[in-house]
Amino acid sequence: MARTKHMARRSSRLQAAVKATPPTSSPGTSRQRRSEAGEGTPTAQRKRQRLRPGTKALREIRRFQKSVDLLIPRMSFIREVRTITYRVAPPDVNRWTPEALIALQE
Repeated sequence: MARTKHMARRSSRLQAAVKATPPTSSPGTSRQRRSEAGEGTPTAQRKRQRLRPGTKALREIRRFQKSVDLLIPRMSFIREVRTITYRVAPPDVNRWTPEALIALQE
């Protein structure tokens, strides 16, 4: 059987409260209220919305995935590769072509 939509009913208390309040549409009073609210203490000012844990990290991941620049500076990366190969490989194998270093870094 298909469901049908029903209109939401307003509570009688809400309708009575709306009818009881007189309309205030004078332009001077709203301007006064805004200026008074702005002069409040710092605690009365609006708080910044806190991010959930991990939101900032995900935003950074997306930003770095979009970018095409290198995350580690080129010269420091080459220096680290050379020190690692010096420690691991025999001393006569210490040459790297620039293309190989760039391919490693990317």
